[in-house]
Amino acid sequence: MLGNIKNKLPANAFQLREDQLQAEQANGRKDPSALEDEHLLSAERFAFELADQTILSRAALMAEAFEAVDVNDEGFIRWESITSYLERSLASGRF
Repeated sequence: MLGNIKNKLPANAFQLREDQLQAEQANGRKDPSALEDEHLLSAERFAFELADQTILSRAALMAEAFEAVDVNDEGFIRWESITSYLERSLASGRF
């Protein structure tokens, strides 16, 4: 029963509002705040895309940093490998 309820719910609140705006446009009605809502939705979509790109680029940098880490025979991190990686990254303009 709970699965049926979840299937009927919209994916998110943004999708619900987008559906409402599309219905208004299809009916030819234009609420005075609809244009403002469209701009807000567009800005929110852009903000989420930018956040996603930022997270992905940070994750990629972290993955590269982990690959650059060198461990000695006792299992300790060789800090000079990390500092040299950071120096190379700074020199290339990655940070």
